[in-house]
Formats: sequence, C-alpha cells, structure tokens
Amino acid sequence: MSKTDYTTYRNCPICSNARADILHEINYQRAEYQILPLQYLIVSCTDCGFIYDDFNTGASVFEQHYARQNKYILEITAGAGGFSESDLIRYQQTTDFLEQHIKEKSIHVIDSGCGKGGLLQLLKQRGFSNVSGIEISPGCASYAEKQLKTKVYCTDLLKTKQNFPDLPPVDLLILSNVMEHIYDLKQTVRIIKKILAENGMLYIEVPDASRYYQYTKSPFYYFDFEHINHFDTIHLDLLLHPFGFKTCRYFETESYPVKTMPYPMCGGLYKLDSGKLKLSHNVKQYIDDSILREKNRDLPYLDSPHVFVWGLGAYFESLRYKKILNQYQIKGFIDINKQKTGEMIDGIAVSTPDILMNFNSENTLVLVTSVLYAPQIIQELEAMKWKGRIVDFT
Repeated sequence: MSKTDYTTYRNCPICSNARADILHEINYQRAEYQILPLQYLIVSCTDCGFIYDDFNTGASVFEQHYARQNKYILEITAGAGGFSESDLIRYQQTTDFLEQHIKEKSIHVIDSGCGKGGLLQLLKQRGFSNVSGIEISPGCASYAEKQLKTKVYCTDLLKTKQNFPDLPPVDLLILSNVMEHIYDLKQTVRIIKKILAENGMLYIEVPDASRYYQYTKSPFYYFDFEHINHFDTIHLDLLLHPFGFKTCRYFETESYPVKTMPYPMCGGLYKLDSGKLKLSHNVKQYIDDSILREKNRDLPYLDSPHVFVWGLGAYFESLRYKKILNQYQIKGFIDINKQKTGEMIDGIAVSTPDILMNFNSENTLVLVTSVLYAPQIIQELEAMKWKGRIVDFT
C-alpha cells in the first residue's frame, strides 16, 4: 500500500503534523486476549520526515498492554532489563558511555523502563550510589526492587509526578529501549522536564532506523507492533531541542537482543539547558513585577473635579478593562489623532488637546496613559502653559 499526503489518525509524534505518506501496511491476526491494533501503517511525516506507525488506537490501549505484560518478567525475554549475557554486554556499553561523560557518581539516577533491573545493578556495581527505577509492569518492578534492594516506582512514566509527587529531582534519567514504544512523545518530554533537576541530563538509546537496511533480518522485523516510533539522531534532536535540551554527545552502536543477532542502535546524552529556559524565567519575572507595581499603584488627586485622560492605546484599554480609572471623575479623553475626535468611550467624547484650555486651572488633572509618548505629552502640556496637575500613569 502506498499513498501520499494521507490524513493520519495519530499526528506526527515529533512535529504534530497530521499529514503523512504511507510507506507500507502491516496487518496481524491476534488471539482474543490481545488488545493492540491489528493494522499498522508505516508512515513518513510530510513536514519533518519522521517515520512512525499510524493506527486507530489511543495511548490508553498501549498503557494497558504494557502494564499487564507478563513476558518481561521471564528470564528468557530479551531486552527486558534481565541478566542474560547479551543484556549484560548492552549494560556495559551504556555504563561505559555514561562514565566517560559523568564523573560525579552520587547524582540521582533513574532508569525508566528498568524491567528487572539489570542496568541498575551494574550502575550500582560501578559506583553510582543513588539509583532507582521506573517500571510500568508490576511484576518487573517488584522483582527488581526485591532482588536489588533498590527503589523502583511502579508507574507509567507519564504519571510519575502524579503518582509520586515527592519524587526527588533527577540528575540523570535513562531511557534505554523505551522511546520507540511511547505513544505521545512530546507529552513524555514535558513530563521528563518536570522530573529532571535544573540542568539535569537525559540518556536515550533507541533502535536506529537509518541503519535498518544494513541489518536485514526477517521481512519487516523492525516494525514490531510495540515499536511505533523509528528514530535517527536527527529526529531525536527535533524532538528534544524545542523543549530546552541541548545535545552533549551522539552515539551509534549495535546491541544484541540475543547473542547472535546484532541490532542497530543510536542515541545520545542530552542536557536540560537552563540558558534556553532563561527567557521564560525572565518574562515571568517581568509579569510578577508588573502585577506588584499595579497592586501598589497610587491613585493621586482623586479629589480633582475635572479629569482628562490622554493616551488611548493598548495600555489605556487594559486600565479600562481593570476599571482602575473608575475612581476618577473623568471629563474627557484626549488624542491627537483627529479621526478619533467625537468618538465615544463610556459615553464620554474623545477630543483634541485644545479642549484642555477650557479647563486650564490648578484643580484639573491630566492622566497620561500613553507609555511610549508620555514624555512628549508632558512637554506639550508644558508648552501649552498648563496650570493643572499632570500624572504620568504609566
């Protein structure tokens, strides 16, 4: 099956585009107890080029599938956090890489999707003293916690903060052979940001779709019905960089789910860059300052019998909405734009500055509400030999 510019059920997990080219269709005939889709469309996003599986099934079905999976607790199951010879080789590769780039071993490390805890065990043996796991399968979580005497949070990664609100900030989160399984990648990255400490790190290892063709096996083997995202390092960056992560190091390697079967893998070490998040922090600081200034604003000369407001832009509209000016006895609104002359605001006419000379006394107040032109307005009032009060309300 081949179709271009197809409307997908599942939007692109990287860029949220709803259009894709269909590369292939895969169908299954399952036993009654199976709940995953029977049809998968292998598609390529028309915007970013990401390859993913499309199907008419929601995230909750996959969550239910993994939560009740018993195969991962079996000793013979490859890639399930077990302790087989091939598993141990993969853990050694991962730990060797981490030791090259992380020197402080007292940091808080979590292996998400830890399975039976094989990687956690090696990390502890290598001197990482503060390690724990996240695992959705109750059987695997219980096994790992009992065997390793290590805390394992039994939860879906997306619900970690919800189910464990007191989880300490994580300095290094490991996602090895996980991201290819996740339905909602962007929401997962949002949760990861909440879990990580400031400047926390993220290690990701996924099957390398850019090299599937170099490791040919049974037809369509890499389109396993649980592997619904097909990455390369470019698309890992496209996923992570918009959320404030920077790439520290890429890698390409191969792992062995079983001893005689090499599998192309790629990934990297990413750091949550507080510099990229500084803009948000600074804007929030500005908003907080604005709220405080508005809260503490003085309203001088409330006793003035005649009040004119000069400056009818966005700032004035905001003041008007908040009813901040309602305590004044407003006589008129001033604007130099003659096209506004005669327009009504709350039943009061807009006039040109000339009208002020009819009220040029010390008891008349002009509130200047133009942020940009306040100095020029005040200069113009002085040039008019204004005798009344002037308040820069910006």
